[in-house]
Amino acid sequence: SYFTKVDIAKVSSIPLASKKVKIITVHPTDSYKLVTNPQGVVEKIEILDADKFWSASKYLVIVVE
Repeated sequence: SYFTKVDIAKVSSIPLASKKVKIITVHPTDSYKLVTNPQGVVEKIEILDADKFWSASKYLVIVVE
């Protein structure tokens, strides 16, 4: 239940809603941004350049706490 299959051509953001987020897989840091709210909660990962983001790996592994 922790894994979600997505169509990488259609996904532009991934909701998280977590205070602490660590991206385990290697993705170019300039291809995405972590969007936080004023309380410091990471609300989502916004993918800025999908081709570049998914070029390193077709998997995205994130640890949230």
